[in-house]
Amino acid sequence: PVVRALLMFNQGGTMTLEDTFPLEGPYRTTGAGIWKRTSGRKYTYINMHYSFDPGKTFTGIVKIRSSITLSKDSNSFTEKGTVEVTDPNGNVVFTGCFDGTAYRLKF
Repeated sequence: PVVRALLMFNQGGTMTLEDTFPLEGPYRTTGAGIWKRTSGRKYTYINMHYSFDPGKTFTGIVKIRSSITLSKDSNSFTEKGTVEVTDPNGNVVFTGCFDGTAYRLKF
């Protein structure tokens, strides 16, 4: 499926993420994570958020890991990553991979 996402990379290596991951509803926290430069225009990040059911019961953790290649003009990037969903006991209930393209938000 197509997953729409907003990623905000902050100076110093922190980040936030909001997305439309289809295996969960609207009952979730904002994703928080860290990123680092690995070489040249290449970066990596890990991000996670918590999921809840409509009764506000904790249902699991979604972890996203990705490798990014920044464009030469720094206004877009491509990425290849993985998604792992665990239940409250830490058991993996879903894994998947993804490719993405992102564009810098501009005025």
